[in-house]
Amino acid sequence: MASDSGIPNRKLVSYYRAKLSELGYDYKIFAASLTGQESLNPHLQLPLTPDRKPERLMDLIAKIRPNLSSGFRNASDEDLLVDGIFIVGKKPGN
Repeated sequence: MASDSGIPNRKLVSYYRAKLSELGYDYKIFAASLTGQESLNPHLQLPLTPDRKPERLMDLIAKIRPNLSSGFRNASDEDLLVDGIFIVGKKPGN
């Protein structure tokens, strides 16, 4: 969400999901890239099914999770796995 701006973005997928729901949007969120991988083409709609979660990346998440700050340590696997998203949304009442 902050690509090429020089501003770090540490918001997880769950933040955007909660915010869109709070605002009443009808939406879909797609994974555009996964941690440590190239962009996904085509993007994958979330939530990811188990067969779409590469085992090597899930192993990496399990390995680093204990070293993360508490806000990230308690995040879902999907929140840590997905590092780029694409949102399709429709405003309420439209």
